[in-house]
Amino acid sequence: MRILPSLLLSGALALGNLASYAQPSQQPSYACLRTPSPIKVDGRLSEKEWDKAQPLSSLQDIRGGDYPAPTKNTTLKMLWDDEYLYVGAYLEEDDIFATIQGRDEIIWKENDFEIFLDPDGDGKGYFEFEFSAKGEILDLIMSEPYSVGGNFYSHWDCPGLLIATSIDGTVNRSSDKDKGWGLEVAIPRKALMWGFDEPGAYPTWRMNFSRVEYLRGKGNPEENWVWSPTGKVDIHIPSLWGWVHFVDVNVGEVTVK
Repeated sequence: MRILPSLLLSGALALGNLASYAQPSQQPSYACLRTPSPIKVDGRLSEKEWDKAQPLSSLQDIRGGDYPAPTKNTTLKMLWDDEYLYVGAYLEEDDIFATIQGRDEIIWKENDFEIFLDPDGDGKGYFEFEFSAKGEILDLIMSEPYSVGGNFYSHWDCPGLLIATSIDGTVNRSSDKDKGWGLEVAIPRKALMWGFDEPGAYPTWRMNFSRVEYLRGKGNPEENWVWSPTGKVDIHIPSLWGWVHFVDVNVGEVTVK
């Protein structure tokens, strides 16, 4: 497997074919534009660059469109620069709770937000990040999907990872009604070269995002809302993840559909 140090499409390609980045498949796609200024990672998506960035398509039930749509909205955007891939999200939530503490604890046992990245799209050696409303982190590398005998390496802590959350409400107080929580993540691109030689340039990545939501409270079955459904309750099917195209054009300079 090779992991990129570069996220560039050529200027001609970037400027000439921004009308649509639809893939010849059922998976969603997204054109990720460059931010000309570094993003301050404070969890609030307050920069003008975030305002200009187009949101990804809405999350769906992991099993597909025949199942009920998520009952809480998730707004999700991405940007990039020479150092980082930026992910910004806002999760509507009327009861924010997050009690799990410590790096690499199993955060999905409570409500969380998750990022999955497979830069070269081969379904092996891909990356998983999980975040709670209080900013706890689980980051790991998967050798390959569990269904084919894969395993995880959670001793890997993404070097240089930046993450912050913001809370519109109160955490772990069910007696009041909250509005939601924001998340900003800056993933160093060089960190995704971990353990690999001869990195190549991959302007398109396979990615997915997941929101685990316990609508009936902790201890009950969870909802799994994702960007690119996999047809069953298993996010570890990289061949069914969405397509993210990194475009070397500043956000706001063009309109991307």
